[in-house]
Amino acid sequence: RSMDMSQETTMEKILTHRKTRLALCRQNHYWFFHVYFKHYLQFETAQFQKEMLSLTADPGIPYLALLAFRGSAKTSIATTSLPVWSIIGELQKKYVVIASSNRPSRT
Repeated sequence: RSMDMSQETTMEKILTHRKTRLALCRQNHYWFFHVYFKHYLQFETAQFQKEMLSLTADPGIPYLALLAFRGSAKTSIATTSLPVWSIIGELQKKYVVIASSNRPSRT
């Protein structure tokens, strides 16, 4: 998992400045995920994952279906991080409903 210097500097500031970290993580699902769910990260965040994080944080999207390959972090983003962020973050949701399905693999 590699970060460029600006991302490392930003992450260092976020982790060491509590007020900055709380404000940023409340308003941005990307940073919430990278700060509080960093143990889920094994590789650098891919562009499509950044897009998933952005879409999940958009209050103008009432329903969202994510379709991506196995291991793309759909569950980590949409059913683990998003419900927590939706409640304590900027969206301030009172209820979170998770509907999920997977298609069994054929062997």
